[in-house]
Amino acid sequence: MFLRHCVLAVLFALLPGAAAGASPVTDGLEATLSGEDRSQLRRDLDAWGPDLYRDHPPRGERLRRAGEALRERFREADADGDQALDRKEFAQFAPRQTRHFDAIDANHDGQVDPDELRQTVRERIERRVERRLENGQPRR
Repeated sequence: MFLRHCVLAVLFALLPGAAAGASPVTDGLEATLSGEDRSQLRRDLDAWGPDLYRDHPPRGERLRRAGEALRERFREADADGDQALDRKEFAQFAPRQTRHFDAIDANHDGQVDPDELRQTVRERIERRVERRLENGQPRR
C-alpha cells in the first residue's frame, strides 16, 4: 500500500501543471492529490517508519543465517576434511578472494582455518564501519 502511494505521488508530481520554478514534488503533490489522499499518504509514511523491516528477519537472525551458510560453504570446499582450506580448496570456496589467500592465512601455514577466516571478516567489517563513520554515514 505504501509503495503504491509513493509511486503515485511521484507520478503525480511529474505530471504537467506544477507551477514553473516551483518544487515539482511538493507543488505537484499539492496540485494533484486531494486533501484526503494527502492525509492518507502522510498516515502511511508515518506508519511506515517503525515497520520498515517488518517483512525481514531481525539483523541478528540474518547474521546467524549468513554465518551458517558460510560455515556450510567452508565444509563443502574442505575436500580433505581437515577443517582448513589449502590454496586450491580456498579457490573453490572464494574464487574472487584467492589473491588475498596469503593475507588471510595469518599464521602462514599454507591453510586458512575458520578462525583466520572469521578474524579477517571481522577486521574488514570494522574497517568498513570506520570508513563510513569517518565519511559521516550511518553505521548500518
